[in-house]
Amino acid sequence: MSTIVSIILLLASAGIFFGYIDPTYVNSQGLSSELGQYESALSNSKQLLTERDSLISKLNTFNQTDVNKLETLLPDSVDSVTLIIELDSIASKFGMNIRNFSANSQSQTGTLGVSATPYGTLSLTFTTTSSFSTFVAFLKTLESNLRLVDVTGISFSSASNNSVYDFTVTVNTYWLK
Repeated sequence: MSTIVSIILLLASAGIFFGYIDPTYVNSQGLSSELGQYESALSNSKQLLTERDSLISKLNTFNQTDVNKLETLLPDSVDSVTLIIELDSIASKFGMNIRNFSANSQSQTGTLGVSATPYGTLSLTFTTTSSFSTFVAFLKTLESNLRLVDVTGISFSSASNNSVYDFTVTVNTYWLK
């Protein structure tokens, strides 16, 4: 009888081991590795928070007018209305009126899908009428303006008066994506 009880207890312990203890142990090993991944992610997030705080403290040391100038130079988004207002205010200093605006967002030629460049380009075309010397002064002022603008095309034709020309100008401006 004692051998039968021993065999039953041995079979029961083997059944409990293979039926409950071993699967639970394997599951706990998986959870243990998952816990390690979570602890690694938590450590990385703490490092990122420390780095973010460090960068924020560096940003706070910058002069706010300098930061505003940088944002004007290369803004975070395209704002064609603000650019048109800037161009019109520069032109009005020379007694010029800007008209016939058209804006096109450009993508890099030869690129399929989403562009990998960290910046976007906006092409803006407008027309103005003035004398040649006034137009050159306008371009020099545009060149020294804080907003990053590339003049990519200029065409002109004679207006009704021989000393006044109609200038069609194409400029590119950029923004960070």
